[in-house]
Amino acid sequence: MAKTKDQNRLARERIVAALTELMSEQEYADITITQITQKANVSRMTYYRNYSSKEDILRKFMSDVGDRIHARIVEQDLYHDPYQYYYNLFETLMPYEALVNAALNAGLGSLILDCVAHNMDQTFMRGVSQSPTDRYLLRFHAGAFFHVFIEWTRSGRQESCESMARLCADAATGKISFPNYC
Repeated sequence: MAKTKDQNRLARERIVAALTELMSEQEYADITITQITQKANVSRMTYYRNYSSKEDILRKFMSDVGDRIHARIVEQDLYHDPYQYYYNLFETLMPYEALVNAALNAGLGSLILDCVAHNMDQTFMRGVSQSPTDRYLLRFHAGAFFHVFIEWTRSGRQESCESMARLCADAATGKISFPNYC
């Protein structure tokens, strides 16, 4: 049983890597399941045992990454410390730069944003009744982090995870605010 689980995990990793590589070479819409399975060196049966579509590959992978981030945040009690919370997000997401850029270039940024929002829901709203204001504020913070992370990634990650975490934590806690342009 453990061998089968490991084989499935490895097959999923190869499928994600194959899709990411293909997305850097051609338009997402033009990528076929055959190309993915050939590049991943897996059968179509293995592909369909794990995924229903190309989008499903990305959605499940991003969900798995989000679940690992959430588990780490809860395990280390990081949701009480905005700096540590944001540092964890930047540090954990940094290795996925190629996939993030490929998804953005394919017009799939909403998948990433949905995963960020879901992760924040899990972290901050577990067992809490949500008022409309709570839901809107959570989406505000999810959108803010998403756009900051995307800008940081697209600009070549010139700033450290530490400085990005400080910026986000300071903005989230009101230590810095939006400049008044009016």
